[in-house]
Amino acid sequence: MRHEVYRRDERVCVYCGVECRAEDLTIDHMIPLALGGLDEMTNCVTCCRACNHRKAAQPLQQVLESLAMPFEELPVCSLSLIHTGTDSATINYTIV
Repeated sequence: MRHEVYRRDERVCVYCGVECRAEDLTIDHMIPLALGGLDEMTNCVTCCRACNHRKAAQPLQQVLESLAMPFEELPVCSLSLIHTGTDSATINYTIV
């Protein structure tokens, strides 16, 4: 699964937008496993080691401002991020 996620995301960290060498890439669970997220491609994105360390097990809504792309454009097609307000503190997750 790891290499499929890297290929899908074109080896670019979704948090900082930097294209990385394979050895510098990691997989991040957008909804952390510790918070009930799934270990599936629909919940995984490519990120560099520094961003993955910085995000850790924080919920995605706490790091949305640091994304290199709008959350609506994240390459995770089966994960629906429902925005229920005007600020990042009001994001709810729905798996579809």
